[in-house]
Amino acid sequence: MENQDLFTTNESKQKEFIEKTFNYLHAHPEPGFKEFETAKYLAEQLQSFGYKVLEKVGMTGVVGIMDSYKDGPIMAVRSDMDALKFLVNGEENIIMDVGMMPI
Repeated sequence: MENQDLFTTNESKQKEFIEKTFNYLHAHPEPGFKEFETAKYLAEQLQSFGYKVLEKVGMTGVVGIMDSYKDGPIMAVRSDMDALKFLVNGEENIIMDVGMMPI
């Protein structure tokens, strides 16, 4: 299934895509300004939806542009994509499990 069809397909396919993306991103955490694989993955996903993609914005940022070429409102969405570092037993670690931290 092409991603462009995701908007017109059934809810279970949309949920499946969201869960797959969520699981991929959380299984591959990258710290700030080192999100090279994350940026590549997100750029590929945006392109598969038909967005024009600008990469390496501010080093690792990704911008997706969908222009209808019609006058009207403009919408922008911003998101962080870096993993947070935690100090665990005196060492910096990136925690892969959302909402969980080893003690």
